[in-house]
Amino acid sequence: MVTHNWWHLALFALELDQAEEVLEIHDQHVWTEVKVYSQDR
Repeated sequence: MVTHNWWHLALFALELDQAEEVLEIHDQHVWTEVKVYSQDR
């Protein structure tokens, strides 16, 4: 659940059509935490 709030922030950015922001959040705050823990995706 470490990435949960970041995921929601990325969804808000997606709704605002801010694709670069979405990818940045994903790359820096979602994917980097625990890569082997699939539920964190």
